[in-house]
Order: sequence, then structure tokens, then C-alpha cells
Amino acid sequence: MLSFWNGITISGGEATTQLPFIELFKAIKDTPELKHLTCFIDSNGHLASAGWSKVIEYTDGVMIDLKSWNDECALRLTGKDNQRVFQSIHFWHKRGKYELRLLYILSKQII
Repeated sequence: MLSFWNGITISGGEATTQLPFIELFKAIKDTPELKHLTCFIDSNGHLASAGWSKVIEYTDGVMIDLKSWNDECALRLTGKDNQRVFQSIHFWHKRGKYELRLLYILSKQII
């Protein structure tokens, strides 16, 4: 094992649309030589709490991309409001396992 590896992050497209990746996280956590690795998910936050509950046992944290605080702007950028994103942020905040990332597009941002 390379000594500089300290974790794995699932991202690209929307990671949570491919929940079978949790088997990878489970294998990492169940393998003595790998269990020190952190397992993170990069997400847009649109997964429902029931989905998050399926991955929580093997997930060290979630990086949630909040496109805008404003629902109107979020709708314009993503086609969806922020309700589920804020629910996801709250879900992971309660567990202390989140990083929030904000998108800023100068010509599109409405605060």
C-alpha cells in the first residue's frame, strides 16, 4: 500500500445515483490493511434521508455542493429547489460528517 494514500472519494456525475459503491466502502472498512482509509462521497445533496441512511455506516463524510442559498437561483441552475439539499446538509451536520461547498457564478448568482 502506498504510504501517501489516506482516503477515497466517490464523485463524478452524481455519486449517489450509483449506491452500489457502498460495497467498495464496506470492503475498505472490512480489510485490515485498508481500514485506515477514509471514505467520502462528493454529492449534490439530492439523495433522500433514507438513501443516506444506507451509506452512513461506511461513510466518513460527505462533501455537499450547494449551488445557491436561493431556491429561485437553484431552480434556474439545476432544475430543482434546495429542499432536499438542505435536508441532506442537516442530516450530515447532525452527525458531524460534512463539508459544505458553495458554487459561485458571478453572472448567475442571486443572494
